[in-house]
Amino acid sequence: MTVIKIGTLSMARKTCKGKGNVPQNLPPLSVRYDHIVAALKEYDLDILLCSSDFLDTVRMKKLLQHLKKTGCKTKVVTDIDGRTKKIKSTKSSLRPFTRGQPLYLLEDTASQPSLLARQTLVSSQERNSMKNAEEFANQLISQFPHRNFKIKGKNVASMICGEINYFKRSNGGRVGVFHKNYSQIAQHFADADIVLNPTHDRMGSNFGVLKAKREYLSRRIKGRKRCYVSASNWDINKLKQDRSDYFAQTRKAKSNHSVYVCGVDKTPQMTRVPVQDEEQMLLSIIDVTL
Repeated sequence: MTVIKIGTLSMARKTCKGKGNVPQNLPPLSVRYDHIVAALKEYDLDILLCSSDFLDTVRMKKLLQHLKKTGCKTKVVTDIDGRTKKIKSTKSSLRPFTRGQPLYLLEDTASQPSLLARQTLVSSQERNSMKNAEEFANQLISQFPHRNFKIKGKNVASMICGEINYFKRSNGGRVGVFHKNYSQIAQHFADADIVLNPTHDRMGSNFGVLKAKREYLSRRIKGRKRCYVSASNWDINKLKQDRSDYFAQTRKAKSNHSVYVCGVDKTPQMTRVPVQDEEQMLLSIIDVTL
């Protein structure tokens, strides 16, 4: 058995009215950076997963230098604010696709942040309405050689926010890929021991569907224990404040951070640790045994 210590970090945001309803991330970038450094110093993490839009290019490079200088072995997974300049990719399968937000891996042995992925799908509505859905799915498949990394011998795969909607739940309750021709997508994530899924904010109006997908992505396969992890921001301007806790866009919502192991929701076992700027930041820690 292998114990993986995982940290998840996210923040408050609010959707601003106007062109594109671009969200404003409330904590300043310097505060977000300081919270990452504090978490790395305080906890001996194997993986730190940050929610979407967490850093910018400058602070991401600064964080990599911090990892190298301190010899910190934590693997930090983060994407950068979509409004900031992106690091140019040297990977041919990632260069042509610039539509989606980039996700990066930072580790002390690397000379620069490693581009894991670019987001290819936003929502189930987009998936259902796209005439060129096959193009986006093929782009996801083309990124598979770069979307994984290893931690303690375990295979870690990544999906960005709404890419979980490459999977769907049928009326009968079964979960699978949205099109039978995309068995490669199902196989790629089935081969992973850990699936990381940072999101821009808390997803979905039907938590039962989202829960079923998370259970599916963490299901035990041929006796192999597997895990799904997500870290979500909460958007205080979205109109879900008066719903049940699972849907509320507040810091107190139970599923801002989620962990599923072998198809079972282990989120209640996560420890929400004290942080500065508690109204705008959230850090959770959990040990997962695989």
